[in-house]
Amino acid sequence: MCGIIGVVSKKKSENVMPIVYECLCNLEYRGYDSFGFATVNPHLHILKNVGAVSKFINQDNFPLRGSLGFAHTRWATHGGVTKGNAHPHTDCTNTIGVVHNGIISNHHELRKELIEKGHVFRSETDTEIVAHLIEEQLKTTSDFELATVRAVRKLVGSFALVIGSSNFPDMLLAFRKESPLIIGIDEDKFFAASDVISFLKYTKKMIPLDDYEYTVLSRDGYTIKDWRTMKPVNKKPKIINWDFEMAKKGDYDSFMEKEIFEQPLAFRESFYIDKSVLKKVVQTLLSAKRTYVTASGTSYHAGLVFQYLLKELANISVIPVISSEFQNLAIVDEKTAVVFISQSGETADTLTALRHVKRKGGKTIGIVNVVGSSIARECEATLFINAGPEIAVCATKSYLNQLSVLYQIAFELAKHKKILRKNEIESLESQLKQLPELIKLTLNNISRKVSEIAKDIQYLDKSFYIGRGIGVPTAKEGSLKLREITYDFSMSFDGAGELKHGSISLVDSDMFVVAIVQSDKTYDDMIGNIQECKSRNGKVITVTSTPTSELIEKSDYVIEIPDVNPLLSPVLYILPLQLLAVYVTKLKGLDPDRPRALAKSVTVK
Repeated sequence: MCGIIGVVSKKKSENVMPIVYECLCNLEYRGYDSFGFATVNPHLHILKNVGAVSKFINQDNFPLRGSLGFAHTRWATHGGVTKGNAHPHTDCTNTIGVVHNGIISNHHELRKELIEKGHVFRSETDTEIVAHLIEEQLKTTSDFELATVRAVRKLVGSFALVIGSSNFPDMLLAFRKESPLIIGIDEDKFFAASDVISFLKYTKKMIPLDDYEYTVLSRDGYTIKDWRTMKPVNKKPKIINWDFEMAKKGDYDSFMEKEIFEQPLAFRESFYIDKSVLKKVVQTLLSAKRTYVTASGTSYHAGLVFQYLLKELANISVIPVISSEFQNLAIVDEKTAVVFISQSGETADTLTALRHVKRKGGKTIGIVNVVGSSIARECEATLFINAGPEIAVCATKSYLNQLSVLYQIAFELAKHKKILRKNEIESLESQLKQLPELIKLTLNNISRKVSEIAKDIQYLDKSFYIGRGIGVPTAKEGSLKLREITYDFSMSFDGAGELKHGSISLVDSDMFVVAIVQSDKTYDDMIGNIQECKSRNGKVITVTSTPTSELIEKSDYVIEIPDVNPLLSPVLYILPLQLLAVYVTKLKGLDPDRPRALAKSVTVK
């Protein structure tokens, strides 16, 4: 849940530290409670502090100089948020520096062994043991690479590491196990980073490392090896087609708002999936005796939509399970198919569930945004959602693109199951293709009204989001968006009918209720739920494509959405809820891109 970057220039005379600074700023979505930099010139120089790097240091007057540098932006997992716990961490001699993303689960045992050998620790982190382990190994060999490999082999857990030493000033080593690590290749520089966004301004040529691989970045080039054997691994670079400008705010106040308004373009890109992989996915699901969908957070809500779709379109039962509980609830065998949804492709709980399914012989399908990510590579079949970089912690455009890919799977399954007539499926497919324009139209039409609603309800710090049928996942996702970035209490349910089973006692004049009312068989029941909330003085915000006089009368606000087939309603109905969360957050003076205690990629369990 941290961001790491290492840069080596071929030219000893070049100062790369301003570049390292810029690359690290691009990774702040991964963590921003502390930061640190290191360079070798000729000694190991370290600068670190608490807080977000962009608020403390100016790139033009960066205080460190060197042709080799590495850095870290932190989201705390071991030890509090202190300058001492900020990375990089060093050994007793202050000649070895380490930055780390992940968790070393056997650090207590290793720390105890090292203390018994005389090592002195200066932090509470698990990371610091790596520097001391290398120091210990250098007592038996003068080969820095060998000593580091031997040290890394002692580690248990998940980690991406970048390591440098003043005694070996012309190289950086970077290791990967269960945490993302990407090599960037420029004409005169080499990068190792948690995400391609970090160095995208400088190169689009990259190589994702796999588990148990490491790279040696030197003045002369780079090599990739397997750290279990130290044998070279031959991997060809890939070209990332993302434009760096996509990773900037542009004219918006926040990345989250920018990414909401990028959704029409991003959604269109979701149609360009690999049809051969889609065919394989469909065949896998058709042959399965039991089907699960598992994910976390926003991705889980996309999975809930998938559950409704397959029931309605193909009469296929899909069991949704939160990734962190998957092993406790799911029955998996060779006839089981599991769909894994993750924006980053590195979500720790989902990755753990994936590896459990593989051990049990189940079939694995990935729905992922990041090419080269762990889930993308480890699933038997992976469809990419093509949402591009998503900087804000809260998922917006990746959620819509996940839905798009899931719709495309559902439509293909419907053709095989023949529950619907051919023309009905074709009509749904045609409407799906029209959604980019409708997303754009909806955002343009509702943004001002949602902004006005936000001004009215900004001081109401508790809310319910309610829906029925395929509106349930939308209500859940809208509620999550609000509480993620406003820090206000917000709750949703597995169906608005649950209101009367206890929770309705919380509804009063200090609460607003967001009601998702699509034009299907759930319409009348939702009218009843709205009346229940209104009669208890709750302020009701209704999102609907069918604003009847009765609905208008019972609601304080009505946000009208273009009328589409109710099965497609999740794509449009979530838009005002995304905007509402952003606008309320801005009115509260909070940063929607950096909610406290959250990070974009949850790569630890």
